[in-house]
Amino acid sequence: MLYDFSRCLSHFIFPAGFLINQGNPLCTFDIGLISIECFNTISNMKRTKILRDKRRILLDLSQIGFPEIPLLGAYNLSAAITGLKEHAHSGTVEICYLRKGEQVYTVNGQDYFLKGNDVFITYPGEQHGTGGNPEGKGTLYWVQIKIPPPQKTFLGLTQKDSAPLLQNLEKFPARHFHGTQQLQVLFDKIVIKFKGAQSSPLDKLTIAAALIEWLLIVIECSSHTEERKLSADIELVIGLMNQDLEESRSMDDYALSIHLSTSRFKAKFKEQVGVPPGEYCLRCKIEAAKVQLKNKKTSVTEIAYELGFSSSQYFATTFKRFENLTPKEYRNRK
Repeated sequence: MLYDFSRCLSHFIFPAGFLINQGNPLCTFDIGLISIECFNTISNMKRTKILRDKRRILLDLSQIGFPEIPLLGAYNLSAAITGLKEHAHSGTVEICYLRKGEQVYTVNGQDYFLKGNDVFITYPGEQHGTGGNPEGKGTLYWVQIKIPPPQKTFLGLTQKDSAPLLQNLEKFPARHFHGTQQLQVLFDKIVIKFKGAQSSPLDKLTIAAALIEWLLIVIECSSHTEERKLSADIELVIGLMNQDLEESRSMDDYALSIHLSTSRFKAKFKEQVGVPPGEYCLRCKIEAAKVQLKNKKTSVTEIAYELGFSSSQYFATTFKRFENLTPKEYRNRK
């Protein structure tokens, strides 16, 4: 069954129009290559075609016999929403995988800046949130793991077999590191199998195996803590994009500048930077706008045209999509 929403409303901000009705869809969510419509019972959960919009899914795996995973969740946000308030999880390690987008998290007063394909860890009792920043446009997966007491099994593993895994989960080499797309693939598998896990021992076994593999991949990724490196051609394009804030050069032009097809350029850019090139250009413009908005002598309309937006209205809409504030609200906030 789905996670008890009444227990998590204080932590999660749901999009406008998100309804919790008995027997009706709670939300529709697009994760990876699959689309799932979420209901309040397993029996009527089904696959469905959806529109891409603000989506969130929350699953309580204790309902299928895994109390060590009280929450497994994901969201796919087409626009920023109100940020996550500071909170802590008692006895629980939380692992977040940002598949695409950008996000700021704060732990014990320190800011961490995540980009697409990054993993982020919080430990039991740590105060964390988004530090006054919104939950950003993008796709995020997260898993909460309750560390079991001694002599208890973990995801079907004996205490002896699970000991090395749990030791690594309690202390990673780094809190913030790069992940791999395989984390998304395994998450998709878990959600697909969740429907039948209460009645099918094989589906439950598949979920346990996928979760263990998911955690092992995270542990493996955590041992590679080198900084994100960009290839020379992508660095060149990023330099051009930052020079072109007042213009609107096409993706075809950027691809041509480094002798790649447009499709290959887009794929390579997203793989290395964490967001598509078109979105990166918009994010650069929004960051420049935030600086200019500090000068109250410059009007919002002037800033819009200086940054190559076709109208102040389009600028305001784009700005709010990334910041969850209009330019005027951003300028006037304390």
